[in-house]
Amino acid sequence: MTAANNLPSSFSSSSSSSATPALQSLIYTPRSAQTGPPSLQVLDQLHVPRSKAYVPIHTTQDAWKVIRDMNVRGAPLIAIVAILSLAVEMSAKEEGFASLDAASTWLAEAAEYLKTSRPTAVNLFTAMDEVVTLSQAVVEGERGKGASNSKAATPLVLAVVTFAERMLKEDVESNQAIGNHGAMAILSNTLPGKGVKIMTHCNTGSLATAGYGTALGVIRSLHKTGRLDRVFCTETRPYNQGARLTAFELVQDRLPGTLVADSMASFLMASKGLDAVVVGADRIAANGDTANKIGTYQLAVAAKHHGVAFYVAAPFTSFDLTLSSGSQIVIEERPAQELTHVQSVQVAPEGIAVWNPGFDVTPAALITGIITERGVIYPSPVAGTAADADAGNERAKWGITAFDVQGFLQGEGAHGFPSASAPISSSSSSTTTTIKAPKEYEPLNEGKLGPFLQAHVPHVWRMLGADTLSDVAVTEVGDGNLNFVFLVTGPKTTVVVKQALPYVRCVGESWPLTLERAFYEEAALEEEGKRTPGLVPEVYYFSKRLALIIMQYVPPPHIILRKALIRGDTLSTLATDLSDFLALNLFYTSSLHLTGPAKRAAVSFWSGNHGLCALTEAVVFTEPYCNDVVHNRWTSPALDDIVRELRNDLPLKLAVGNLKAKFMDATEALCHGDLHTGSVMVMEGSTVVIDPEFAFYGPMGFECGALLANFWLNYFSQEGRGEKEGGRAGYAEWVLAQSMAIWNGFMQKFLALWTDEATHKGELFKRGAYANPGELEATQEAFVRNLLVDTLGFAGCKMIRRIIGIAHVEDLESIEDMDVRATCEKKALKMAREMVVNAAKYRKIEAVAILAKQQ
Repeated sequence: MTAANNLPSSFSSSSSSSATPALQSLIYTPRSAQTGPPSLQVLDQLHVPRSKAYVPIHTTQDAWKVIRDMNVRGAPLIAIVAILSLAVEMSAKEEGFASLDAASTWLAEAAEYLKTSRPTAVNLFTAMDEVVTLSQAVVEGERGKGASNSKAATPLVLAVVTFAERMLKEDVESNQAIGNHGAMAILSNTLPGKGVKIMTHCNTGSLATAGYGTALGVIRSLHKTGRLDRVFCTETRPYNQGARLTAFELVQDRLPGTLVADSMASFLMASKGLDAVVVGADRIAANGDTANKIGTYQLAVAAKHHGVAFYVAAPFTSFDLTLSSGSQIVIEERPAQELTHVQSVQVAPEGIAVWNPGFDVTPAALITGIITERGVIYPSPVAGTAADADAGNERAKWGITAFDVQGFLQGEGAHGFPSASAPISSSSSSTTTTIKAPKEYEPLNEGKLGPFLQAHVPHVWRMLGADTLSDVAVTEVGDGNLNFVFLVTGPKTTVVVKQALPYVRCVGESWPLTLERAFYEEAALEEEGKRTPGLVPEVYYFSKRLALIIMQYVPPPHIILRKALIRGDTLSTLATDLSDFLALNLFYTSSLHLTGPAKRAAVSFWSGNHGLCALTEAVVFTEPYCNDVVHNRWTSPALDDIVRELRNDLPLKLAVGNLKAKFMDATEALCHGDLHTGSVMVMEGSTVVIDPEFAFYGPMGFECGALLANFWLNYFSQEGRGEKEGGRAGYAEWVLAQSMAIWNGFMQKFLALWTDEATHKGELFKRGAYANPGELEATQEAFVRNLLVDTLGFAGCKMIRRIIGIAHVEDLESIEDMDVRATCEKKALKMAREMVVNAAKYRKIEAVAILAKQQ
């Protein structure tokens, strides 16, 4: 049995990369034919720096003891030692397990036992829960295979060893990312060229992790920039981890360090000055309240008083979103002897009472930022209450602020895509944390929905014409990636019920998504309904509590536009309807129509939908160009060389980066956010735009480009359809003509609204400033030219991502002959690349149509 995780023959966690021999927090030797089963030794940190001794870990009992007695410490390292002890003991017991079920039962019991070693650090609990979940998945998978009982425990042992070794390896990568993000955050608030003075507490370096460190990792990264002036480390009573361990690492790495007593911190801030305090974390609640080594809270209070930035550095595995605040964190109380004795010598009188908590909780209001492997989470103001002030709680004392940890995880972490076969390890930099839904949220199903409508939505119940539950039929019809969609049919009519889930439906809870998207979808439908009634479904009911929308049913023969284009339908009003939708919604939500205050208020409101914006930023502008994103896919091997070229195409990536910046920064108008041929339902004479849950204030070119890109993808797919795959050239021309008609119709209507003084009454291009003959026309011409450049660039990005990213289009995917499909995709990619890089060359949409025909 081997585990392929690219570990060296002996993995050592080192505190230094210098020539000086470094202490290692652990020495792990993977299983091999030469060395036998895996083995583990941990550094006895109680005796550092006086002596260097390693404790062998053969069993989970050994691991429990060294964790409990603090021979090893630090939240990340505790979890790693616990998980490796499971791998080591299970490997030794592999032949002795009577069955796979017996091995799984033993693992579950051992994981629960290890949790009892120390209660405060969440990393240990997360790792144990994940390995038990892995065990259950392996058992179910083996049962599904009908596997025999020979070497019954081997699949589970292999899975646990692989999981543990991956966690060990990825902890270092995660810490290096934390270090780099933290250094950038601190330097961004420091005068250029100025040396930085930092204070840290306890030990958060290589001796507390698998390598590099969290808070001490930030300091290491600062040192690499040449800007680190001085590190002040507190001794950290009563165990002196700062004096013994952090000071050792500073000397080892030749960092400019100074040791101070815990009680000196305030005077140091006042007399010598500090730029920042950086500490680690053992558990972080959903609001940002942070449990860390005792003494952290008083440092935060002192930093607040002296105007010193106070940062917490921790991986996402240190977050516990099941806890709403730090008041729910269990604080470990240590033995009295740790205070009354020093190196076994009693220094306090007999009979003195002792209180010895190992940790304290720093309120979020005292924290400047939480540094994670994916960036820095900053606090934001939240509404205070009279009860806050009356109770004298920390929010009222220090200013009403909190961290939107869930929002950051949903936004920055929403696209971490775990393996389908096993959970990602606790320390993985691509791990996402499942977002806990509000207590009042309840996912509905076919059995619950009818009674809910009857009891809570009487006007819809009456609309259905139902008297009893037997009068309605409920069918779940959702085939999308994100939501539940139900059809509820009564004697009089049918309605659609759409409910958001707190995760991506097609993946599961490992990919969280905000329930707020339902709120923004309903708001977008209402807003679009004001401008374009008849082109969007009417909303009958919305429940924010349940993230649920009840809306108008769009009946057959309506079908999704994408399927209509694949089928070869021609639709006489399609271009007119879609150009109306674009012109009216984009113009009336832009600064051409809105006053400055109204526009800024609208931008503020819609900026709350940042979770889905972050998803777009990742899957459209970033991930297609990354080699290590496992869920990217393409027609291989036919496109392998092209994908490699695109990922090494610097002019392309620079242009994509500029477009991403515009997507994030340009708040031109309210965009549907996901407008494509899959979010439009059609029949002859009718067009209905659906699913605006990605709605946000952004660049108009993104909205236009997203739609046109899908027409152009369909245009190229026609070569692989019909006439024995010789193509449908005539229909392809119709599709291309529709794209031109949509653009030209949109611009004609948009400019007409702008030209009309009754509708052009916003802050942008005020008429008094453009009153001379020809100035308005020249301004509009320049506007159209720039908008077309944006539209082509965004369209190209969309086309590329739909061919080499995570989510593809049925237009191309349904071409069964892979060689034919690849030919179509190559042409589309060539056009897309040209539009992204050289969009400014094309002054008219007709020139873009010629470009398409030339491929």
